Amino acid sequence: MMAEWTSKQLLIAAGLSRNITRNQICLDTGCVQSYITKNLKSDEFKQLVMRFKGLPLDKDTQEYHGLTTLYKEVARLFWSESEKV
Repeated sequence: MMAEWTSKQLLIAAGLSRNITRNQICLDTGCVQSYITKNLKSDEFKQLVMRFKGLPLDKDTQEYHGLTTLYKEVARLFWSESEKV
């Protein structure tokens, strides 16, 4: 379920799924790189990253424009998950 994740974790997972560098993700989200490493130790978090990778391509988020793009990716995941319910 999506409710178990913080907004910061969702943004980080979206960034990792797009192969954004950890340094850039931390600049955009205000985290430290060790926080990303800590989350990656969780199998559930890795599955969340894979769910982001499974999203269909979208012309609005093809090009990376910082935090705005990550927010759009999170919104797309929420939308796709709500369709399954």
